Amino acid sequence: MAPFSSSAAEVSLEFDDRTAESRGTGRYDVKNEVTRIGGRVLVKVSRSIAVNNVRVEFVGEETVYQRGWTSLGSSVSREIVRQRSTVHAGGTLAEGVHVFGFSIEVPGWVPSTVDRELCRIKYVVRGVVERSSLGTYLMGSQSGVGGGVSWVKEEEVECRRVRVARRLARRKKIDQSVGCPDGSCHVRFWGSVSRDVVKPGAQIKIDVVARTSDAR
Repeated sequence: MAPFSSSAAEVSLEFDDRTAESRGTGRYDVKNEVTRIGGRVLVKVSRSIAVNNVRVEFVGEETVYQRGWTSLGSSVSREIVRQRSTVHAGGTLAEGVHVFGFSIEVPGWVPSTVDRELCRIKYVVRGVVERSSLGTYLMGSQSGVGGGVSWVKEEEVECRRVRVARRLARRKKIDQSVGCPDGSCHVRFWGSVSRDVVKPGAQIKIDVVARTSDAR
C-alpha cells in the first residue's frame, strides 16, 4: 500500500531537442563525438516534501525478438547504456512548481535508434524525484519501500549515429596544359581539388590558376 492516498508530486519533462546525433568513423570507440540531450524537469508539489535528490537518467536498451526455434513472442533484452545526472542535491521542496534544467551526456558510441520486426533499440530519458532511501520505483507513478516514495516520468528520445568517411587525402593536385587550336597561345592550369566524399549532386570547389605562355 502506498504511503499516501494521492501523489504529493507530479513529474514532467521538457526537451530542447529529443534527438541526439553523434558522428564517428564507423568504429564504436572513444574517438566518437559525445553529444548531449538538454531540457527541464518540472516537479509539481501539492504539499512540502523532503527529497534525497532530483535526477535525470539516460537509458538505452536493445531487444531481440526470437522466433522459429523458440515460442513465438519470446524476447531477450539487455541494457546497453545508463547515464545519470543529479539536478537537485536534496532538501525540502515547497508547494508549487519547481523547474530544474538538465544536460545529460549521450556517448558517441551508442548505436542509432532501431524499431524493426525482430529487433529494437530504444532510448529513454527519466526524470526521478527520490524521497527517503529507496531501492526500486514504479514508472510513471509512486512506489513505497519502507515508507519511501519516488516519482518518475519517462519519455522516449531518438539517437542517430552518423558515419563519417575516412579521408584518404585532403586534396588532389592538378597540373594540365592546353594549347590554342591555331598554336598562338599555350595555357597552363594548376591547383588542387578536394577529395572529401560528397553526395551526388553536391558542388565541389576547385582552386585553379591559369597562365598563358607569355606569362599573362
